[in-house]
Amino acid sequence: MKPIRFRAVAGCVLVLLSVVSCGSSTPKDASSGPSIPVGKPLTLAQAEVLASVLTKNFDQGGAVFTVTGPYGAQTTYSLNGSIDYTKGTAQSTLRITSEGNDPADSELLWTKQEVLEQFPGLTEAVAAKGRPGVTFVSRPLTTASPQDVVLNLLLGTASQQRENPALIQQGTAQGDTAFLRTDTLRNTTVDVYRFGQKTTYWVGHDDGILMRFEATLAIAPGVTVIDFLEHKPVSIPGPKASEVVFASEIPDVMKSLTGNIIPPAAKPPVVVTTKP
Repeated sequence: MKPIRFRAVAGCVLVLLSVVSCGSSTPKDASSGPSIPVGKPLTLAQAEVLASVLTKNFDQGGAVFTVTGPYGAQTTYSLNGSIDYTKGTAQSTLRITSEGNDPADSELLWTKQEVLEQFPGLTEAVAAKGRPGVTFVSRPLTTASPQDVVLNLLLGTASQQRENPALIQQGTAQGDTAFLRTDTLRNTTVDVYRFGQKTTYWVGHDDGILMRFEATLAIAPGVTVIDFLEHKPVSIPGPKASEVVFASEIPDVMKSLTGNIIPPAAKPPVVVTTKP
């Protein structure tokens, strides 16, 4: 299958944090609560590490990740997938787990503009309307659900432009950024930083590579945890354009299968697919 087409985007976590609340995770030996860990002021060397985290991700070409996060009081979701930073595309299996219900899985492909989703019953329902062979539905990427916020956030965990370490150190003086501790994650020594009072970065002590990213989203309770298991170039194939239907074209199907009617995008999304 040919590589998917895409619209190039440059992600930046600092822009995406407008959708994140001012909470942060507490150290692992502290009780949960709204308080923000104090930490220590950053040295210039530590500010240099944070300034390079996103560019180091981009230089690796891509990443393999997992995400766990709260969706609601009794509902959680997880993502297992990969990102191609060079093309601004990603893919994942989404699992939503609710108390008393069986887990519901779907397959996702996305860019900054669009999500392609594959879920049970879609192909049969669309075929019944006279369009056989559809495997994905296309919808706009929104900020209306916790997982969509995280899909957007994931694409923003790499950048071609390095941050200014002097400005990061100024954040320390203002109490926004701090060094929290040295810890161990997956048998690797990491330095843990609070960055902007809104997120926590777990960074490899020896190589400066981002291994974990935590955020408390305004749209959901609790802490969302993104683990980067590998950093490497990845290839993300997509379906043919003929295998994709726009959600706005099948509102009744979307309502029956998901309980939601997806509104049309303000602009037609870019289909992340191969040519027909």
